[in-house]
Amino acid sequence: MLPNMKEIIKELLSQLIALAAFFAFPAIQYVLLKWINKPDGTAELWYLPKYGFRAVIRNIPQKRTLTDIKYLVRVRRFVPASDGVSVGTYSDEMLVEREELFTFPNTDEIMICFRLQNGSDSTGQFVVTDKLGVRQRAFALSEFDWLICDYVANVKNLFNFDVKISKRVELTTKTMATILEAIKLKPNEERKFEFDRIREVG
Repeated sequence: MLPNMKEIIKELLSQLIALAAFFAFPAIQYVLLKWINKPDGTAELWYLPKYGFRAVIRNIPQKRTLTDIKYLVRVRRFVPASDGVSVGTYSDEMLVEREELFTFPNTDEIMICFRLQNGSDSTGQFVVTDKLGVRQRAFALSEFDWLICDYVANVKNLFNFDVKISKRVELTTKTMATILEAIKLKPNEERKFEFDRIREVG
């Protein structure tokens, strides 16, 4: 191979490597930031004896600012297949639909507040409240199957490269009934409970 041909191939290879690195860097940066920011904006369920339960986008222990926050909270009931309908479906009732510009570090974004208490039937009652525990509306646990919270937000970081988080949080009425029995044993203890499932979207 001629010396000048070797130089041309070498130059082409170096340019291809530089081009690949140029386009790959933002993707690598995004993946690293996504991994670093994994604890940020997670959903948690807390019981405060004075006020009841709060489903929150957790940000108190973090040092990030969350921006462009949107969330929807609803109760969902499964409607099984029946005569004339070959598949089951869902029936939703919206409880909260809200947008916030930002949430600063050391502050949780509260998606919904509620109480769990004994109801007229054996399954208990889900009572939607404000932040101070004042009753707004109520559902028997037998009237629905899931509490669902969907939310999106951007996590600010030092590199000015926002990381978007999108999650769905699910809490079943079966788990609510179990939690109700648990707080009866220790009604004055502030504690964290687990959701049934948190789905990462995207």
